Amino acid sequence: MYIALDSPYYAQKVAKDIFRATEKLAFFPKQGKKVPEINRSDIREIFLYSYRLIYKVESNRIYILRLLHVRQKRSDVLN
Repeated sequence: MYIALDSPYYAQKVAKDIFRATEKLAFFPKQGKKVPEINRSDIREIFLYSYRLIYKVESNRIYILRLLHVRQKRSDVLN
């Protein structure tokens, strides 16, 4: 999260866009695709900028599991 060092404006924009994306999940929980490493229909992901948002869909709840920079190793998904 070093965006703020280079551009406080861009850091704020990225943060707002990530929060907006999570709010949209309440209306469109299946908008993301299944996480390939896990291959479960209830654990999904969406990509925003250089970030990967991994979340779990339950009948009446959505849990944000991880927000990863895409340069992180795939083995770090839920560890």
